[in-house]
Amino acid sequence: MKYDTVFPAFADRMVSRLAAIGAVGAAAAFLKWEWTVAAGFAAGVVFHILFFLYMKQRYIHWEKEKRDAAYIGQMGAALAGSRLFVEAGLAAAVVLSIWIRFLHNGLLPL
Repeated sequence: MKYDTVFPAFADRMVSRLAAIGAVGAAAAFLKWEWTVAAGFAAGVVFHILFFLYMKQRYIHWEKEKRDAAYIGQMGAALAGSRLFVEAGLAAAVVLSIWIRFLHNGLLPL
């Protein structure tokens, strides 16, 4: 049994919902704090939107190759799991860049 339209439809719904959440959340962050917080919130939402679009593209590619459902499920789970490491790496890069900036400007207490 092929589910060739279920996941792409789900990904489209998630993209539209994430865009709405991103717009409202960025506006609220801008009003409550400053533009950098809103930009960070928007960047996180854009990352997740791009992830869902990439997963949709891979799913369609695997369906066109006529891969079996077990392969598609395993690869989808592997991609979803690898997102954790990408997010952790990006978060570490942001924290490291802030620490380096503070160290460079002499603002880091010793």
